[in-house]
Amino acid sequence: MDILRYYSTRPSTGRVKYSIYGLFILLMYFAGSIFIVTRNNFVEHTRNRIYKELAFTDGMTKINNRSAFEVYMEKERNKPSSGGCIMIADLNNLKRINDTYGHRLGDEAIINTANLINDNFNDIGNCYRIGGDEFCLVLEGLPGTIARERLIDIQNAFDHTKEKPYPKGFSFGIIEIPANHDELTVNDVIRQADYAMYQQKELHKQAYAPFLT
Repeated sequence: MDILRYYSTRPSTGRVKYSIYGLFILLMYFAGSIFIVTRNNFVEHTRNRIYKELAFTDGMTKINNRSAFEVYMEKERNKPSSGGCIMIADLNNLKRINDTYGHRLGDEAIINTANLINDNFNDIGNCYRIGGDEFCLVLEGLPGTIARERLIDIQNAFDHTKEKPYPKGFSFGIIEIPANHDELTVNDVIRQADYAMYQQKELHKQAYAPFLT
């Protein structure tokens, strides 16, 4: 009503001036609305990203956690296999480290192992902490023989580092993912890798048995 009253009582020169002011205010209103919407979308996106990181990141090691592993495996079960392999790794002597040097150094050993595996394979796979001192490494499209050779080199280098007072090292089992899931399911591959890891751990215990008594 004010606008209609203004246009009915003012000369044309005043109307032009009023229109410029009105257009400027309208543009400022739209700019402010766009800014508010953009800001709200950014805040919401950032909040969702942080929530996702908290939900799927292990608090101690900062790598993917068990929840992220389950989500990944569910996708893997429902799509054609791209090959590659799955590794299960477990620390050696963790109980001895905790009992002899304390849980702080036990946690340090877990973190160091997670960093070692993740830093060497995060460019070609995904590393997950799936238990207390147990890790799973999923390498898509990489033959098991190549992955095993790389892991043995890393394992040997890790076993012989001297900068920490506690015994170091990990055992692992690695199984190739078949091209046809009907022949061997992802769950079967994980079980076989887990079994192979425990076989290697038993050999490690036997080799170090004289030093543990």
